[in-house]
Amino acid sequence: MSFRSLSAAATSGLTALLAACWTVPNANLQPAGPPRVIQNGIIIAGVRDRQIVQAVDVPTRLMIVSGPDEAGSRAYKVAPAAAALSQIKTGDEVRLRTVEELTVYVPVRDEREQDINPREDARVLDVDRSYRVLRLEYRSGRIESVKVGLNVRMRDMAPGDSVSIRPIEVTCIQLQAH
Repeated sequence: MSFRSLSAAATSGLTALLAACWTVPNANLQPAGPPRVIQNGIIIAGVRDRQIVQAVDVPTRLMIVSGPDEAGSRAYKVAPAAAALSQIKTGDEVRLRTVEELTVYVPVRDEREQDINPREDARVLDVDRSYRVLRLEYRSGRIESVKVGLNVRMRDMAPGDSVSIRPIEVTCIQLQAH
């Protein structure tokens, strides 16, 4: 048997073995254990593209936006460094740099094992402890990866855990061309 045919056989065998072990991540898993908050106060920085301004109040520096793939609107306080606020009008499409707070928890379930949780914004799809990244799947099906700090107890998190997201602040606003 030549080296080339041996190498091809080894490559196909390894490919078959890996294909049998790998499964697609699934956020519909039922989290283990009793209902509980795993961790709250997880601060993340993110970018929100294609947000439509629903309302803006320049004196109080408050902005309400909604995205094309989000269930509802979100209210953000706008940081003083985000100087473009006075130029923004209702109906404008903007790109925002945001600061948000995550709470990861195991939800309460009813007798049919259905989640009783109107506040869930997303579910954990994957936990990558080596790079400190949580992959989240939103209700709309959108998937987003967020990097978390060293203080986050990732060892306690698992696919299927619920995530609540609280908007905190907009740090930068970019007006998008229509």
